Amino acid sequence: MSNQPAPSAHAPAPARVAVAAIRADDRLGVLNATRGIPLAQGVVLALTAWRRLRGLIGRPPLAAGEGLLLRPCAAVHGAWMRVAIDVIFLDAEGRVVGLVTPLRPWSQSGYCRGACAALELPAGTVVPGGTLVGDEVVFLRSEC
Repeated sequence: MSNQPAPSAHAPAPARVAVAAIRADDRLGVLNATRGIPLAQGVVLALTAWRRLRGLIGRPPLAAGEGLLLRPCAAVHGAWMRVAIDVIFLDAEGRVVGLVTPLRPWSQSGYCRGACAALELPAGTVVPGGTLVGDEVVFLRSEC
């Protein structure tokens, strides 16, 4: 038996947020809604040209449960990166339009037609969860 309190029936569900409506101050988690699989509980946002250019360069590798969302983005590179990552390309509705698993250091994804955002995750996140092109990915805004 757990010492954790039971979830309140009145606790508000996290608010879904469209890819295009994500704001720089949002605190987000990500869920593959098609498969009911959480992809990340904490997402760093790269919504400006400088933050997209920097991406993961000079940062510690993503830990399990972390991700980086680049928007707009239809291609990524692994220049100056030390570890491989998984990349999910999303259209404006949050549908998966491309996958790179893994993107190795010093490689590039190529252009992904129809993508408006890229979600970078630790290598080994996408395949075990079964994420495929066509799946719906949703961002959940946390109020905390």
